Amino acid sequence: MVVASAVAADDAAPPSPGMPSEPAAPIGPPPADAPVVAPSPPSLAAAPKVERQTLESLLDSSSWARQAIGAMRLERYRCEESRTRLLAMLTSPSWPLRCFVIRVLALRGEALPEGFLDREENPRVVRTALRCRYEMNHDRLRRGIGTLRRSNDLADRMLSIELAAASSDPALADQAKEDLQTLVFRMGRIEGGVLSPRLAAVAGAPDLRRHYEWQEWLRKNRATLSLRPVHLVPERPPATPATGIAQLPPDAFAGLAEYMDQLGGRTIDLAIALDCTASMWGELAEAQGGIDDLMVFAGGITRGIRVGLVAYRDRRDKDFETKAWNFTESIEQARQRLWSLSADGGGDRPEAVQPALRLAYANLGWNRDHQRVLVLIGDAPPHVGYGAACVAMAKAGAEAGITTHVIQARLGRDRAGERTVDIEHFPEIAAAGNGRCVSMAEGNALIVEIAGLTIGERYQPELEEFFQTYLDLCR
Repeated sequence: MVVASAVAADDAAPPSPGMPSEPAAPIGPPPADAPVVAPSPPSLAAAPKVERQTLESLLDSSSWARQAIGAMRLERYRCEESRTRLLAMLTSPSWPLRCFVIRVLALRGEALPEGFLDREENPRVVRTALRCRYEMNHDRLRRGIGTLRRSNDLADRMLSIELAAASSDPALADQAKEDLQTLVFRMGRIEGGVLSPRLAAVAGAPDLRRHYEWQEWLRKNRATLSLRPVHLVPERPPATPATGIAQLPPDAFAGLAEYMDQLGGRTIDLAIALDCTASMWGELAEAQGGIDDLMVFAGGITRGIRVGLVAYRDRRDKDFETKAWNFTESIEQARQRLWSLSADGGGDRPEAVQPALRLAYANLGWNRDHQRVLVLIGDAPPHVGYGAACVAMAKAGAEAGITTHVIQARLGRDRAGERTVDIEHFPEIAAAGNGRCVSMAEGNALIVEIAGLTIGERYQPELEEFFQTYLDLCR
């Protein structure tokens, strides 16, 4: 990654309008036609003891992820003490944390400190600031974008496009449209999957995940191509926090922090049993593009994560019925294994679920000292006569300490032809494995589902919110 110090600005970002002070309340009841006045935002000084203690524990942590949870909580406040704590985190060496803090300051309607963008050297942090509607000196921005455009790394080229699209400079945006077209036609298989969510966001396109799909999309849409700034906050800051973490009652927030402490001491063994038949091409591509996000994220909030993989298709498939790779701590190795797979074959509806689960439970090198999670992802049931065996394996796995979750990539069809029916045996497999069976809604992120199931057996909505914010800011 090119670290472009030229992306910093000469002049400080112009301050946003400050929060208006509340007028003194009149004596006596308000008239019947008086406008409704929003309550004053809470102050840290008035926060209950458990709230302050929890915030202190998070903000003083050495973990960027725990500090980021604390920063998200500070969105609920508008006092000087909370602003001081946020500004202190902007000096953190952790660039993801700086991204989280910038977003919170923007949601609070706060200016960045004078000279901050002069000093910021990480282009992803600058991207966050621009997407949060902060301004910076255009000359410096142009020089930083120029540095990224000259890189041989397509991820750097993508960053230059995102920065230009988020700027208010029409010339930069026009140049970025040309750069996007060049990037799309230079992408290979891996870049097409990894960069696809970012391309989709900036181009206002579907998340296609395949480089050849992107090339076809561009051929059809080249004449009308326009880039989006991908703003992360509304034009006017909300009066009250919108995030679940900011709205949790103090006791529940303390429970979340305690759970984060427990996660910090865990190492996770995550095995993914993945249907690789032709109907799963979209879900396979999403897993391929997202596994590095999940491993980096989980590594930030746990002691570490190891990923194992079992791919399966169908009996007598010309390439393979099942294929397995043992656990690895290496993001690159896990991604290479995923990228070696393609979605093909299948034919009839049932697939080799039972042989895949047998491999996952018996052949992978599970560590009994780790939290052990298996996630089955598919859109078709086991072969007839093997459903009970799958349920029995999940039950035995649970007795041995392995939790089994199931993600239904597509629901089955009822007699009217509607996709409303659970896939046969999938709910029973999850129940026997002490896990959950979830169905992917249209547009739902597979990798967010996996993160929530893997990490968030408690506080799953809050941890999914945290992970989704991480993807929005740091991907």
